[in-house]
Amino acid sequence: MTNAGGRGRSEVSPLAETGFAGAPLGFAALLLILAGAAVVASRRRNVA
Repeated sequence: MTNAGGRGRSEVSPLAETGFAGAPLGFAALLLILAGAAVVASRRRNVA
């Protein structure tokens, strides 16, 4: 039973690690997109 539990934990931990590692990356990507959109909008306003 301990082996099965260990295997289950080993399978879940990588998923949790990738989830925690992927969340900040996705959040950073969204921030970059928002920042880029803000820069483009400001440039368009300045040009207009």
